[in-house]
Amino acid sequence: MKVAALVVGAFVLLVAGGVALYLVAQSYTSGRTDATKDDEGRSPASYFKTGDCFKELPKTASSVTVVDCQEPHSAEVIAVFMLPDGDFPGEAAVEEYKRRCDPALADYAPDAVDDPAVRVLKRFPDEASWDIGDRSVTCIASFDSPRTGSLAG
Repeated sequence: MKVAALVVGAFVLLVAGGVALYLVAQSYTSGRTDATKDDEGRSPASYFKTGDCFKELPKTASSVTVVDCQEPHSAEVIAVFMLPDGDFPGEAAVEEYKRRCDPALADYAPDAVDDPAVRVLKRFPDEASWDIGDRSVTCIASFDSPRTGSLAG
C-alpha cells in the first residue's frame, strides 16, 4: 500500500510539474505568435527582433504584447545583439554589449537621437536567464507617449 501511494504521488508530481512548465511557457510567449526557437536560433528568452513594437513598455518579458508598428505603441526594438554560446561570459562582457545600444539608436533612427521623448532601454541576460537560453542584449526605444509608425521610417 505504501509503495502504491509513493508511485501515485510521484506520478502526480510529474504531471503537476509538466502542467506548470506548460503554463509558464504559454504565459511567456503571450502576445507573440512566433515565440518558439526560430531560424536564427533565438530561444524564447530572447525572441524579440529589431523592428518589433510593443503596445506598452514591458515590465517583464512575459507581459509583452508585440503589435504592428502602425498601431499605437510605447516602445520599439532598435537592435538585438547576440552573445556567443558557452558559459555565462560575466558582467563585463554583457556590459560591453549593452554599450552598443546608444549608437544603435543613431543607426536605426538618426532623427530620434535628439528627441527628448525617446529613451534607450536595455534588456540583457544575467546568470539565471543565461541558464535558460537567453543570449541577447535587446536595445529598446521607449517613448513618453504612444506613437504610430516605426522610428526607422
